[in-house]
Amino acid sequence: MKGPTPTCTARRSSTEFLLLRGNAKLPTVTPSGFGIVFDAIRGFRPSTGPGLHPRLSTATTSWFAVMTASLLTAAGAAHAEVTLNHTFSLESDLRLVVDKNRGATSDQLLHFNWNRNAVEYKVQAFIGEDVRAVGHLRTLFFGIHEIEKMNDLVDRRQMDPVRIDSDAAFLEVKGLVFDDLSVKLGRMIHTWGTADQFSPTDNINPKDFEDPLRFGGKLANQMAVATYYLPWLSGSIQAVWIPMFRPTQLPASSALGMSADNVSQMPVRDPGLKQALIDEYYREKGQGASLFMDPEIRVNMPPTDLDNMSGGVRTKFRLGEYDLSASYFRGRHSFPVPKRIYSYSGKDVRTAEGLRTEQRQFIDLVYPRIQVIGLDFAASLPWLFNLGVWFDGAAIHPEKVDMLLYTTNYRPGDPCATPGMTGSDIRLACSRNSDYWYYKMTAGFDYTFTSWLYMNVQYLHGFDDEFGYEDALDDFIAGGVDLKFLNDQLLLRLFTLHDITDGSDILFPQFILNKWDSTELQLGAIFNLGAEDTKFGQKASGRNMVFTKVKVGF
Repeated sequence: MKGPTPTCTARRSSTEFLLLRGNAKLPTVTPSGFGIVFDAIRGFRPSTGPGLHPRLSTATTSWFAVMTASLLTAAGAAHAEVTLNHTFSLESDLRLVVDKNRGATSDQLLHFNWNRNAVEYKVQAFIGEDVRAVGHLRTLFFGIHEIEKMNDLVDRRQMDPVRIDSDAAFLEVKGLVFDDLSVKLGRMIHTWGTADQFSPTDNINPKDFEDPLRFGGKLANQMAVATYYLPWLSGSIQAVWIPMFRPTQLPASSALGMSADNVSQMPVRDPGLKQALIDEYYREKGQGASLFMDPEIRVNMPPTDLDNMSGGVRTKFRLGEYDLSASYFRGRHSFPVPKRIYSYSGKDVRTAEGLRTEQRQFIDLVYPRIQVIGLDFAASLPWLFNLGVWFDGAAIHPEKVDMLLYTTNYRPGDPCATPGMTGSDIRLACSRNSDYWYYKMTAGFDYTFTSWLYMNVQYLHGFDDEFGYEDALDDFIAGGVDLKFLNDQLLLRLFTLHDITDGSDILFPQFILNKWDSTELQLGAIFNLGAEDTKFGQKASGRNMVFTKVKVGF
């Protein structure tokens, strides 16, 4: 889209320019493209973790329902011509851990921690000129067993985990009521914003951080999208309605962000409250008679009622060389945020070091309501060597979240008390927010220097998981280059993400071989670098590993 396009396009899609991982830290809970992408689908991402029963999911049932509806529509249209476009793809990847001190346990060097094999089918059914049905099914075979006890040896679901999910099952009708009105109904992935991967205005679908190598993916959700086109303005007005909230999929490493030895990275956004938590931790630790236990974490999911619907509106138009848009979204923050941390002393236990008192915590997580006002633009500048540029900014207004931290000896009647609490506990710290706004933004450029050299650089203020005060938002530089060799058959891709605030980094190098039609071989690695108390250096950001991947599509 931007810059000269000899062989490689100047502007990479988000699925093409993958960043690192699903493990890019979450101070809240650290997170740990191939094939055809049609219209509202950007990438195809799994929706839940491995090990689910291989039965038809709700998404699969919905897919069949939409396909049935499309056939009924076709039958009802007098002699309507039906055209089907199919895509079938296979993918297999294997990953080897190359560190021994970043996981839940130490001394696990050089072991395989991921083997996933995917079979995908995607179909578009064009019914006449005005109706389109889109469906997608993915079957995932996980090569790593989940055997923990003897009975698992007789359960094929544990020995050979399989999952079925879907990223698309929707119907699109053009010319509904008005000639320039298009309506989509069903399960889909819908994208706002112009930034690559990191778009603060793109809040329609929750993120998918299950796979560390597909950072920035999304989970499909049920929704309705109505777009009224304005040809005279080269633009449109769009409304999105999402009946049910769906949270972000967290990576397996995210629980380490809440571990007892990770108190400095505990997802507490208020600086004063976080310092109180750290002080309490080291006070107990300094006494030398404490045994710190990992906290018990409770997630308070919003109910699926009318009060928790979300949606937004967006207007988009072209002005000279610029594609501009303004948007408003009202919904919930898709990452969980701590609302209460309750610390207390448990029972005495005998350890190798002697008698120790358990130090325990309850943590309650919530999904706060947010309002987001977004502005973004993208352009290819012919007067500046066809440089591609973009900006994506959001002003975010969250609901008031009282973040509470309790320790022993609570005073009844405390203004920060949680209803129903009893006993002798005292409030250690409390953060009560008044109405406030905070801001996130991404600005970047890309350029194709030659047919064999491409570069993409972005500046970020605020990461996907970061929420709340400006003091809780880090600044980042994300950048990458593509180098092509052997008549474009071999691609070297190097991506890096640097946290300016704390100095931690992610490195994501890849070798991609495209010697044969519709076939891709990959060899790569991902490294999380930094001190243990930094965003990407902490254990919750995920393991360092090398990987191989094979992709075939037709």
